[in-house]
Amino acid sequence: MLQGHVRTLVAVVACISAFAMVAGLASPLLSLILESRGTSRSWIGLNAAMPAFGTLVASPFIPALAKRLGIKRLLLLCLAFECVLFLLLKVFDHLYFWFVIRFFMGASTAGLFICSETWINTLAPDNARGKIIAAYTAILAACMAMGPLVIARTSIHGWLPFLFGAVFVLVAMLPLIWASAVIELESHKDDPFGIVSFVRIAPLIAAGVFVFAFMEYTSFSLLPVFSVRSGLTEKLAVTTLAVFGFGRVFLQLPIGLLADRMDRSRLLIYCVAFAGVCAALLPFVVSSIVAMMGLLFLLGGFVNGINTVSLTLIGERFRGSELATASAGVGVLWGIASLIGPAITGVAMDLYDPEGFVIVMVVLSAVFVVSTVRKAWS
Repeated sequence: MLQGHVRTLVAVVACISAFAMVAGLASPLLSLILESRGTSRSWIGLNAAMPAFGTLVASPFIPALAKRLGIKRLLLLCLAFECVLFLLLKVFDHLYFWFVIRFFMGASTAGLFICSETWINTLAPDNARGKIIAAYTAILAACMAMGPLVIARTSIHGWLPFLFGAVFVLVAMLPLIWASAVIELESHKDDPFGIVSFVRIAPLIAAGVFVFAFMEYTSFSLLPVFSVRSGLTEKLAVTTLAVFGFGRVFLQLPIGLLADRMDRSRLLIYCVAFAGVCAALLPFVVSSIVAMMGLLFLLGGFVNGINTVSLTLIGERFRGSELATASAGVGVLWGIASLIGPAITGVAMDLYDPEGFVIVMVVLSAVFVVSTVRKAWS
């Protein structure tokens, strides 16, 4: 790989990873603040779904914006916008304002992830794509896992966690200075490939992205609430989320190595199945902190493994403007899944307190595995 490509890959991964720490901070921070105020789990889930709604609405427009402004410039604009929005969460400290602010945060996040993943997948060579994507998702997960640990040090009260998040968004801009291998997306006015085409051509990848987004965003939003409602203290609930995040880090390298050595579609099914089994066992281990930590570590690893394998399959199958459109398709699917995931799970937790969290996760993974296996056999 050319030296400029390596430097750019490092810069883009560093940029999005710095932002990932803020993303890992925001969801549990706001959910725990609302929980401390006695807000119902349904309202917490609906509010947590607003960034996903913003991602869903904005994602189809990102490829066109990236062509017009350039990927690097669009990344910088999205980061600056995100910094301002994070501070506005504290300025307008009310549930109703948070619905609007988090919507726009989701829109800017769509630009960040679609541009960065298109950039990385374009530069990654085919013979090392699984390892590079695994490293990207592992570093991303590590930074997201550090977000909840910030809450454990700063608490959920006052300006400190919000100032910390805003500063780290600014820090995320710095690595882009070293990005030299800037890619340009060709504009094709009559390009027949669109987001619907992506879903139709690659249904397994699309379903995998949906399951990953549903499980990940629901976990980051409502796993702390599940833990508190199961009898854990606030700090311990945040720590369990961090353990879930660390599982997302340390299992990615072996999953990435497997993705370069075995059938990737089959590996995707395995990751979903194992994630469902881990979720199903959660209610049986809440009385043992060690067992619960171990299970959450595995759950986080397999959930993020779904993302690692899905992104690897996308980079293997699509190129150029089609890759950008496929990445936007990922954004749309992520937005849909993340929008309905916390909302459905929050209602389920109100009906079955707190096992509704587990029920929804298990049903989702079971539907995916059964439907894909049946299709393979038919």
